[in-house]
Amino acid sequence: MSQVLLQYALENGNALHLIQVAIEELRKRKIILPAMTTIERMVWEVRRRAEEKIFRLLSSSLTMEHIEKLNRLLLWMEDSPKTYLAWLREIPSSYSPDSFLKVVEKLEYIWNLQLRIDTGDLHPNRLRQLSKIGSRYEPHSFRRFDNSKKYAILVVYLLELIQDLTD
Repeated sequence: MSQVLLQYALENGNALHLIQVAIEELRKRKIILPAMTTIERMVWEVRRRAEEKIFRLLSSSLTMEHIEKLNRLLLWMEDSPKTYLAWLREIPSSYSPDSFLKVVEKLEYIWNLQLRIDTGDLHPNRLRQLSKIGSRYEPHSFRRFDNSKKYAILVVYLLELIQDLTD
């Protein structure tokens, strides 16, 4: 049962979706449904394992140079009250040549990180979910995460940000 759920968790980290899948799978196998807390515990455990697997997969190909550059994103910019990550997140307020140049500058900054991460083994839906998570966290929140989670979410967010800035 956990192997089936793990495959779904690798595609979608939504707990309610996974609970629904677990109930459907139990019914399909004609197994009497256990207490909801038992199903929830199973889903949370499978979800945790899926996240660990995804984080490990994404962060395993990072070099020490990548890690240093990703850590730098969480530091304050020189002569500025914001971090590099906060600066990258800023959306131009108008469409002007100056705004265009700022977008190009941000794209160059991200490209200079040289993040060549293979995300082909991961479901696009899961990548979008991780990117959305990355867009919501403040830099100080990233510092609290264990390294594999921090770097994986940052990498996925930056890869998605390249797409957003390019569009």
